[in-house]
Amino acid sequence: MNDAISNQQLGTIESEYTTNNINLLIIEDDDGQIEQIQDAVRDFNRKEGEAENIKIDLRIVKTYNDAVLTLLKENFDAAIIDLKLSSTTDKDEGVDLIDIIIDKLRFPIFVRSGFPEKVESINAEHYFVKVFKKTDKLDDIVAEIVKFYKKGITSTIGTKGKVEKYLNKIFWERLSKNISFWDKDLLDNNRHEVSLVRYCLTLLQEHLEIAENGDGFLDYHPFEVFIKPPIKNNPFFGDVLFDSNNNYYIILSPSCDMAQEKYEKVTLVEIELLAEIKAFTERQQNFYKEKNKGKDKVEKAKKQVLAFLTNNHSAKYHFLPSYQEFSGGLINFQKVHSKTKEELAEMTRFASVSGKFSKDISARFSNYFARQGQPNLDIDVLLKSVLDLNQDK
Repeated sequence: MNDAISNQQLGTIESEYTTNNINLLIIEDDDGQIEQIQDAVRDFNRKEGEAENIKIDLRIVKTYNDAVLTLLKENFDAAIIDLKLSSTTDKDEGVDLIDIIIDKLRFPIFVRSGFPEKVESINAEHYFVKVFKKTDKLDDIVAEIVKFYKKGITSTIGTKGKVEKYLNKIFWERLSKNISFWDKDLLDNNRHEVSLVRYCLTLLQEHLEIAENGDGFLDYHPFEVFIKPPIKNNPFFGDVLFDSNNNYYIILSPSCDMAQEKYEKVTLVEIELLAEIKAFTERQQNFYKEKNKGKDKVEKAKKQVLAFLTNNHSAKYHFLPSYQEFSGGLINFQKVHSKTKEELAEMTRFASVSGKFSKDISARFSNYFARQGQPNLDIDVLLKSVLDLNQDK
């Protein structure tokens, strides 16, 4: 028996005994409120935290200036902020700190204030800004902070997250070793900045498509299909729109025409919602009927549904997953519409399909209309030629 411990086993053992530290910034000027927060955090660390190998570390500041300096120097996973930090001024300095964090940093903000209405608009716009009253239970706020941490948001895209780690790797292993081979004229003017950003994003994309050990490719999550709201100012290839009747369409006019606005009309292709496609709903209902009738029947019914989701049901369809108010549907390449710029302006842009996915849609759309087909061949003759059906037995 081999007693040696593999790296994978060692990693598992380490993860079981390693405490995950949540760096929590408290911006509060009232000693009584600070003590309440400390008690709630201490209680969590002693109970749930110990059971889950999670420990919350507090960093407490009382003034606006100290908060700004601390944000510049240290890294945090979350912050609890009081809006009013001084009794000598009417200014809500906490609001200014929220603006700084949103503009410069990447971690969730938990506002705890006697005047929550002052940040209602920020709360409505940003999922990562949560607002609580001073009378709300601190245990609930702590639980919400831990829930955010467990989602891995700050460990992925936070200031010291995985994205940052990959960018450091790109800087030293790629740019540092290769940038001397770039065009000197390009590097001597400010045009290189955008080129560098694009190049770094391309390398970052390459890193994020493969497993961390470099072995195999990772699946994409369905939400990665869409970019919402669209980044480009004007309608563009791959944009999903809806009209006044909530009918959805996707723009499939060539990118080159859209970029240079060399078009009088735009090609839109209709998106049929899954719930309205009889062929899909029949197979969906069939799956529910077969659910308790044995593994083979369930797998067969599941494959019939999966055929729609993997674009294997029909060449005329291309699947788009659900996202927010869009319930998911199939682009129907047979339902093509031509709209003027004026008609397009009356529609609402919902989202853009990201480039990784829109290129495949374009290719399948082109292939669908490039089909030529051929006359049917005599199957009996073909079978005789390959199966020796005329041979005497």
